[in-house]
Amino acid sequence: MKTLWCISLVLVFNVANAASRDPEMDFSERVKRQLIWTYNSAIGMFLAFAVPVDIPDRDVLFSWNIEANYNLPTNLSIYDLTPPDPERSFSGLNRSSTYTLLERRLDALGMNGRQCLLRLICEIARTPLSHNGLIGTLLEIIFLPSKSEEEEGLDEETRAELVGMNDMNECGHVFYRCPQSLIDLVSYVSE
Repeated sequence: MKTLWCISLVLVFNVANAASRDPEMDFSERVKRQLIWTYNSAIGMFLAFAVPVDIPDRDVLFSWNIEANYNLPTNLSIYDLTPPDPERSFSGLNRSSTYTLLERRLDALGMNGRQCLLRLICEIARTPLSHNGLIGTLLEIIFLPSKSEEEEGLDEETRAELVGMNDMNECGHVFYRCPQSLIDLVSYVSE
């Protein structure tokens, strides 16, 4: 009975203490907490890709396994609590720099980089790739200027997208200085 009385008293005290707190208390002044684990704690991740091999009367899979093991922090000195360096952020990674990088790579391969980039944008706008899952959606986000935040200096790319969506001409006729369709290099039409 004495134990029950002590537990009841502690519960009443905690409820009264919680009720007396100021509801407008500024929680940003709280000390940030770090999580540490016991000695020799680790976490592991395992990823496997499996492809069935076509052998009659057999169930055979060709698989590729990726395993990663990480030791978990056991001491607060492991944490780097310095603020991130703004010079090392991804702020320089945008659509313009991505297009410039791709143009240079296509130029290095002996193609007209600018025209092939515009033709690629036109073809992706003409034939949506979203039915190709995550990869198709990512390609649309990267190569269709209307799919993300508007940037300065992408007038030609925006026009190429509009040509792909609205013009009845083939993108190869409009951007004739690019003789090879980049989409045709990585896709085929199945019957």
